[in-house]
Amino acid sequence: MEKSELASFIHSEVASAIKKQRETLEIIIPNEASPYYTIEKLRVLFNKTSATIHNWIKEGRIKKYKVGRNTFFKKSEIDRLIDL
Repeated sequence: MEKSELASFIHSEVASAIKKQRETLEIIIPNEASPYYTIEKLRVLFNKTSATIHNWIKEGRIKKYKVGRNTFFKKSEIDRLIDL
């Protein structure tokens, strides 16, 4: 394999790996238009610590949804709590 062929092969393999990683991240990490909040977003929204958010989960005040090791909260459920 010549140098230019190797470079082209490496470029296409890296591009493919990056594309797959982006698709995975879009599933795991919701964007701004997502119907879910992360713990970090709730922490900022309510101006509370992560420990407080975890306590609310334990107390049943909010319901969590797990995807692997990631925790999410339905935006509609949280927005309903804010409106109360």
